[in-house]
Amino acid sequence: MPDEKQILKEGVRFKTDSPLDDLGLADAASTERRIKSVTITPIYSQKRDNRQQTTFDARKIFAAVYKSLSSVPEFGDDIIENTPLSYLKDTSVEEVAHELYKAIINRINGAFPHIPNPPTIYQIQDVVTDVMRDMGLNKLVDHYYLYSSIQDALRRGELTEEQYRRAKQGTLGVDDATVAREREWYREMHCSNIDELNEHIRNGTLEELIDAQNRKYEMQLDALTEILLSKITSSKVQSGLRILVIAGPSSSGKTWLAKKIERKLQVKGTRAMAVQFDNFFWPYHLHPLVRGTSPDYEQSMSLNIPGAREFLYKLLRDGTAEMPIYDFGAAKTSSSKTVELPKGTLAIIDSHLGIFPPLLEIFDQSIIHKIYIENFHGFEDKIYAEDIRLLGRSMRDVKERGHTPFATLEGWQNVQRGVNKYIKPYLTTADTCFNGALIHGLPFLAYAIDGMFVEPETFITQESNLDAYVRGMRIKGMLDRIDVTSKKDYIKHLLESLSMFDPLREFMGQNQKVEIKEELKPEKTDFMNYPTMHRYAR
Repeated sequence: MPDEKQILKEGVRFKTDSPLDDLGLADAASTERRIKSVTITPIYSQKRDNRQQTTFDARKIFAAVYKSLSSVPEFGDDIIENTPLSYLKDTSVEEVAHELYKAIINRINGAFPHIPNPPTIYQIQDVVTDVMRDMGLNKLVDHYYLYSSIQDALRRGELTEEQYRRAKQGTLGVDDATVAREREWYREMHCSNIDELNEHIRNGTLEELIDAQNRKYEMQLDALTEILLSKITSSKVQSGLRILVIAGPSSSGKTWLAKKIERKLQVKGTRAMAVQFDNFFWPYHLHPLVRGTSPDYEQSMSLNIPGAREFLYKLLRDGTAEMPIYDFGAAKTSSSKTVELPKGTLAIIDSHLGIFPPLLEIFDQSIIHKIYIENFHGFEDKIYAEDIRLLGRSMRDVKERGHTPFATLEGWQNVQRGVNKYIKPYLTTADTCFNGALIHGLPFLAYAIDGMFVEPETFITQESNLDAYVRGMRIKGMLDRIDVTSKKDYIKHLLESLSMFDPLREFMGQNQKVEIKEELKPEKTDFMNYPTMHRYAR
């Protein structure tokens, strides 16, 4: 028999082995028989470029589900009462994978019954994630979106092999050593879990956490500012640094960070101006919609990327450009204004899609510095960064967009989908990672949302949103553990006396439960007094 290398071109391997071979199953043959016992309609599927068909191999779906379950050990936290998989709470990964597999194939059979029109790989992936979401497995869906998006980014050449390798290592955007240092700091502050946080509340020592966090944040910001100044003045940067990008998930603290950097650079003699790209959202009639009614602001297609790029190009070239003003209440552009960028001024772009390649790919990359902001805290008892961000977003939505916490929780699955498709796959392309986590944030968020957070059971309806139910139950459990009831007056006093430059101010404006002094509202904060009026800034 001739050697395979003499038949196929170099680098090509014709796979004849089973997708189940590398799963480490105890009885792969039995598993394959169970897979084949499920009736499958599609015979072919279309490859990613839609130019050719490939054999539909259902074993690949089972393998992908099994690998996802195995790589997300905490997926079991989502299998709770009132979810379809609750009867599998204490069973094996393989049993859960089989149930998911059967549901996915049934959905595929119903969605793609006609053989002449086989589904594409992306359509199949959408079915897989939809079924996982409908089963209430939000952690698994988040991981699946992220993993497949990282793979696609590599295929499109948007990531180098090294960036791809680092992107697959974690989901926070930081290495294990950085997370370990953060957890060690929380332990040093005697605040590594909810019980210790409650001790600070009951003992009246929250102010020590606030001071320590503000000092730490400002030191991190000072170090970042020095890096930027060295880049701006370096003769090695031939074109000069012209664009600073601040990107990150919703409610990670992008806007506050942009304003602080803007002012820090100004004080140090460098012209800088923050520019909000949120004004480039498409109007309602051109916007991707959620459930056919609500604008989905998390998709890349929700942002007028060509318009944003043209605006920035004219701003850098001519020093002036026309910017639309977007009205979130009406979901449309309400007016416009002329923006001027004096010569030699650094444009600071604040956008959740800041590191999404299409946004700035037309610009010389040597004139851009990219900052990725994330919230990697040091709590060790299953407190998730996205849950804290959801609470912050809830408060900001009440204040700025007139949305209830119900609406924020209901649509959070779209936020997480956007994070894992358009943000986290590219975090290794950022030049700097900034930690926006606040050790003192939870007590104030819990106090502010008290009585406003929706009962998760309201999402168990005829058209149930199990993603919102599972997230809601997890967050409600966390909120119930934080003891703000016994010290309401103490927390209210601290909240009212928070520094006007505390990063928590971005989310803690006036709302139904907390009345903030007029001069302390975030929208009234005068950053011209920063950093001179900040205790820990310089």
